[in-house]
Amino acid sequence: MGKAVSGWTADHALRMVIELMDAAGSANPYTQWWTCDPTHDCAPEIWRTTDELVRAFGPAIGVVGCNYPAFAAAAPLRDILRCAADRYPDHRIGLTETSWHDSRAGCEGRFPRIRSRAEWWDHVL
Repeated sequence: MGKAVSGWTADHALRMVIELMDAAGSANPYTQWWTCDPTHDCAPEIWRTTDELVRAFGPAIGVVGCNYPAFAAAAPLRDILRCAADRYPDHRIGLTETSWHDSRAGCEGRFPRIRSRAEWWDHVL
């Protein structure tokens, strides 16, 4: 989460999320969570937040979710999902978001042959 978007640093936002999840888990010990972080490549820093959440909540993380937006995608989706499965072998992996934004330069620059949401979906599948 970028400060420009949220007004908080990534570290502060992560601390707040952990506090919120901890409070909810204390109120209901059966609480399960899905993570959903932007995972546009396999670099270690991409997984930092998910690493911390999995470390803090272990089995309460029901699914490690991968958000894969076209404007930031720097590796094929199959590689991202493989990275997630290798990194979190004790968790289910899910594609929690993918999107194409018409007329967004980042999308068209990374994927010049794709021109629509339908073509992006075909590419992802």
